[in-house]
Amino acid sequence: MDLLPTGVFFVKGAGISKDRLCSFELALRDAGIQRCNLVNVSSIFPPKGKVISKEEGLKLLKPGQITYCVMERNETNEPNRLISAAIGLAIPKGEEHYGYLSEYHAFGEKAEKTGDYAEDLAATMLATTLGIKFDINQAWKEREQIYKASGHIFKSMHICQSAEGNKDGLWTSIVAVAVFVFEENGEKSLNFGGSFETGGSLINNFAYKDSKIVILPVPYDKTSTWLKGADKGPNAIMEASANLEMYDIETDSEVYKKGIFTENPVKEDSSPKDMIDAVSKKVTEHIKKGKFVVTVGGEHSVSIGAVKSHVDNYPKVCVLQLDAHTDLRDEYRNSKLNHACVMARIKEMCPIVQVGIRNMALSEKKKIDKSTVFFAEDIYSKKDWVKKVVNKLDGNVYITIDLDVFDHSIMPSTGTPEPGGLSWYDAIGLLKQVIKEKNVIGFDVVELCPNEHNKAPDFLAAKLIYKLLSYKFSDHK
Repeated sequence: MDLLPTGVFFVKGAGISKDRLCSFELALRDAGIQRCNLVNVSSIFPPKGKVISKEEGLKLLKPGQITYCVMERNETNEPNRLISAAIGLAIPKGEEHYGYLSEYHAFGEKAEKTGDYAEDLAATMLATTLGIKFDINQAWKEREQIYKASGHIFKSMHICQSAEGNKDGLWTSIVAVAVFVFEENGEKSLNFGGSFETGGSLINNFAYKDSKIVILPVPYDKTSTWLKGADKGPNAIMEASANLEMYDIETDSEVYKKGIFTENPVKEDSSPKDMIDAVSKKVTEHIKKGKFVVTVGGEHSVSIGAVKSHVDNYPKVCVLQLDAHTDLRDEYRNSKLNHACVMARIKEMCPIVQVGIRNMALSEKKKIDKSTVFFAEDIYSKKDWVKKVVNKLDGNVYITIDLDVFDHSIMPSTGTPEPGGLSWYDAIGLLKQVIKEKNVIGFDVVELCPNEHNKAPDFLAAKLIYKLLSYKFSDHK
């Protein structure tokens, strides 16, 4: 039996009791893994492994399940004695190589120092297997830069739990745990962007309750009419996002620190209507909890549900569409919910402004509002078009981005690629100004059809999402 983990998530906890064993049990409860039969294993991070959020990981565990983990624990019954326990992780750049997990505990040491030491251990073990030259006598922060400058180590991180011994002499136990998970039915766990902090510690920003941002994947591709594969788009974007730098130069920010939580995919596909209803319901759940929702398709029809939810929960919504196509057919191939009808349905809910259009059917010509359509040929090499677009937007703005709005030279991986599209800087120049001047309440990115031989479009889509979030949540708007 091949027991190769496909991912890992991290938890920590603390417990206090008059009994030593009970305090350990309470620490496991605090960490959320008390229901499992835990098997402590040695410390190899598998090739192609993914780091997923605690919430996503816990959903994969079942009561009584044999669960493999790397655990560090510490305990004391001495009043006020400081204890700490940490797990470090170092991940190599190439997917073919394994990484390292490390365990370390200490007494009388602050959590930051213990965590750094655990991270140092993992990174140093990985560095020695990769042949990276370093001076072991150098401080960790100096060696960390050497390791990462080598181009072989992708990221390192740690999680640490600390506590002071109970003042009345009760047992105080702490745990820090890396829990391995396995693919089920060939499905991969998704996690956007910074699951862990570059060169820092695993932080709670990625717990749902502490996250401002929710990524909602919708791998749906039932109505596309040319190239198939949009259902694989969300997974490709998530995988590419693991290679993002968390620091954004333009905004001088690290938006992931606001908390980015990746929700489980919406997999309803029995009919377009059922899918749209499922997306709307899920987006509404997050909006009502104060989250900023980013929906990731899938084909463009997934946007109908996302827009409906925002229209139902915000006053005076206007939709900005970036797309090569108007998508204003009332019906296509016997369906009013086809991806070619998306904007016709959205226009029934709220006003729309269309940008980048360069292809439509004659029947759609009658339905466009020329004052709110910006054709690609009309904005090419113009300087004032961005201001004109922004001035057409009113109220709360929702943005829907079909990736075929980009020129096919930089975005060939779409279901209906079109020449003559926007450049990267055309698109983000507009989006930056919209977010600066208007209240953007949500957005979606759809229609990526990934090509296993060209990953650049996948990365463009991931970076686009992260760039928009950086614009939205940066203090440097």
